[in-house]
Amino acid sequence: MKENKPVKEAPKGTKKLVVLDGMSYAFRSFYAVPEMTDTKGQATNAVFGFANALRRAERQFKPLAAVVAFDSPGGSFRDEMLKEYKGHRDAPPEALVSQFPLIEELAACMGWRLLKKQRFEADDVMATLVRLGRKAGYEVVLMTTDKDMLQLIGEGVRVYRENPKGASLYGPEEVKERFGVGPEGIADLLGLMGDSSDNIPGVPGVGEKTAAKLLIEYGTLPKVLAAAPGIKGKLGENLREFAEQARLSRRLVELRSDVELGAGMKDLVFAGPDFKSLLPFLKRMELRSLLADYTQRAEAAGKTPDAEAEQPAAVEGMAQGAAAKAGAKTPGAKNAGPKVAPLKKLSAKPSAASLRQVGLDCAKPCGVALAPEPVVGEACPRRLLLAQAGAAVLLEVASWEALREALACLDAPVLFHSKTLQRCLLAEGLPPLEGLLDISLAAWLVNSVRESRDLAEAAGLLGVEAVLPAAQAGLFEASDEDLRMTAAASTAVGLALRARFKAEGMADLYDKLEGPLVAVLAGMENDGVKVDVAVLEGLDQAAQKEMQSLRAKAVKAAGRDFNLNSPSQLADVLFKDLGLEAQRKTKTGYSTDNEVLEALAEEHELPGLILEHRQLAKLSGTYLQALPRLVAADGRVHSTWNQNATATGRLSSTDPNLQNIPVRSELGREIRKAFVASKRGDLILAADYSQIELRVLAHYCGDPLLKKAFLTGRDIHTETAARMHHVDPSKVTSEMRSRAKVINFGVLYGMGAFRISREFGTSVKEAKAFLEEYFGQFPTVRDFLETCKEETRVKGYASTLLGRRRPIPEINSANRVMREHGERIATNLPIQGTAADLIKIAMLEVDRLLKKKKARTRLLMQVHDELVFELAKEEADSLPPLIQKAMEGAMKLDVPLVVETGYGRNWDDAKG
Repeated sequence: MKENKPVKEAPKGTKKLVVLDGMSYAFRSFYAVPEMTDTKGQATNAVFGFANALRRAERQFKPLAAVVAFDSPGGSFRDEMLKEYKGHRDAPPEALVSQFPLIEELAACMGWRLLKKQRFEADDVMATLVRLGRKAGYEVVLMTTDKDMLQLIGEGVRVYRENPKGASLYGPEEVKERFGVGPEGIADLLGLMGDSSDNIPGVPGVGEKTAAKLLIEYGTLPKVLAAAPGIKGKLGENLREFAEQARLSRRLVELRSDVELGAGMKDLVFAGPDFKSLLPFLKRMELRSLLADYTQRAEAAGKTPDAEAEQPAAVEGMAQGAAAKAGAKTPGAKNAGPKVAPLKKLSAKPSAASLRQVGLDCAKPCGVALAPEPVVGEACPRRLLLAQAGAAVLLEVASWEALREALACLDAPVLFHSKTLQRCLLAEGLPPLEGLLDISLAAWLVNSVRESRDLAEAAGLLGVEAVLPAAQAGLFEASDEDLRMTAAASTAVGLALRARFKAEGMADLYDKLEGPLVAVLAGMENDGVKVDVAVLEGLDQAAQKEMQSLRAKAVKAAGRDFNLNSPSQLADVLFKDLGLEAQRKTKTGYSTDNEVLEALAEEHELPGLILEHRQLAKLSGTYLQALPRLVAADGRVHSTWNQNATATGRLSSTDPNLQNIPVRSELGREIRKAFVASKRGDLILAADYSQIELRVLAHYCGDPLLKKAFLTGRDIHTETAARMHHVDPSKVTSEMRSRAKVINFGVLYGMGAFRISREFGTSVKEAKAFLEEYFGQFPTVRDFLETCKEETRVKGYASTLLGRRRPIPEINSANRVMREHGERIATNLPIQGTAADLIKIAMLEVDRLLKKKKARTRLLMQVHDELVFELAKEEADSLPPLIQKAMEGAMKLDVPLVVETGYGRNWDDAKG
């Protein structure tokens, strides 16, 4: 069946009951939404995802009645029928368990009725609601991914199934198209095939297709079992031997619709969110985007929260801004902070003097709003609005040069996202602006684990009172009033950020590093990098042939044909056909992820073949086929360099991601050959820091052995191995060095004995002894790591040498998993964050060098600890040593920084 069919709206006037499977959506939300915590360390990702699921349901189905059905603790009557029922499931992660009561509280606040019943499952509650809803004349929509629920589909009853690719509304036709039988046959189907997710056995050897075929031929499960004596082969034998097991499985999946719920349909009416309870809940959970949305809805409905539900002033400002635009008075609105002066228009050419005449103080932070939003290669914005607490000035702009001149009059322009503007100026041949305060970047600096996607979220993060327009995203159509509020809000937020920078010692981090780096990244994005598409196409053709060869070998090794990309089919081959030992169970069956295949590769050749096939398929899809589609008309790929996407300060690259091309695989190196210089005779230069994170560690901990190795230029991994094995460095074997390398880098990322044992292929006991020996030889490293943890527990954050901070509230969490995760971050952030700061400084130093020399050489990419340049042929002899010197002098550490350089016709040649 084709997924993602459009979900048809019910006819107007239809009474609709929507029932959501609470446990199913709690798990989905937890695994679908990236890790989120509040400032107290409480996980909130499942709560956030669940809220969005309920919002989608409200928008999609507009229910008259709405219920969330939960499983009741203590098991169900099915446990008495089969003691192994669901017994194989691992306990939910602690971070999810802690969110279950919060999810129930959220659902109630959003106006959904919560129902659960002792000794029954949510499925039985939902089945009972179907009976009650249909009897009362309701159309019923069941939101769940559980196959059991499909048996409830019938007249007026549909199942809404969401998946990563979209969603579908299942009726009888869709069920039959997908499973081969209609809703009435689902229980029989599951009785035959079983359900691994619930540990329901079914009949061995009977899968979904075989079960459907039997039911199509014989009609029902009883008729299939009655016909079993006449069915030949292993199938008939299993049907006869496991007939009672099939009947039990059928009884287990059959849903009860007679649960005494203690509520009638009149108790399930959906009246919308209870703002008086919902807003304080969202504020407590620090879910700012949801809080902003529901605050606006409360204001629009005239349901102003009472004092207990007081929301951040920034959110109030958004609602007030919307009301001001409409000329209405916001009910119950509070003072939204600094008043915005009446709008003035400046007809004279902008200058410091003319701006002062209309009330602007050019020496103070000044908010900026542009309309339409800047677009690289297009005409400049027509309107430029500047605002402070006491002035708001609108300028009509005729050219990019005029726009730049106007902003250059200001000492501290403030706007939300500045890189696009800098790109536009550079693309026009104009110098970038200096002294900009980029709110999106600055807000990330003060709280690197919370993204500020717009001005409202940045204001909320800082607790700033600011008047904000209701719809900032539409500034390309903005009225002068919207622009005025945006610019004024930018000023208020900018002042708050400056105060935070001063209080937390991060002013220099922004002014001397992150702020100036924006223009460097803008130039890199404009320049892009030349890609030889013919090289990629040739590699892909070779990769496709190799994948076909690997597939043939895999089929031969398996003894039968199967879909290499199907986890369920692969699991059947590995664990049923070949009898290999399963490693881990997931909600959908036995895991066949790369980690499992690597462990099985020593026992059979098939897992290794699958791993090779997967790697080729990934590289082909991600680079060989995708990169040519991203090549612009100039023959270059223009990646986006994200400055505020990581909590460590590391840059990231998207569309395409140029930082994830594997360097150790042969195909990864071949892909690098496609990155070339654009002009004949020019070259690609690669300048790579050597073991930068270990050098930062040596600086931090001051360990004399580590420092001596770097000061004398000896190989750190060989020296480490020699110390741990108590031998002369000349006696260190390749295996000894390899293990020492794992330890050297592993301690930076909190790698424990279990992980090290897997890396070494030894027992946990041996790995633990190896780790203890390491810390015995380098005790100051252990002391440094423990100090990082203790300081973070007290301060609530970790920091780098330059003062970059990362909040780590989870380090004080009562949840052990979250607490240990926080400890790993606390030990890693000073190292990885300082390394990130260092290479950013190097980028600025190199940019200044190239400008000073008026060089034609350009910085193209930053890939982890490496900078990649397009090197002008006439500068090939003079520039590389200067670039190397600039990078090695970027930061003063107690050990020397070492940069290795090389150049060639393409990126791979440059790497040597």
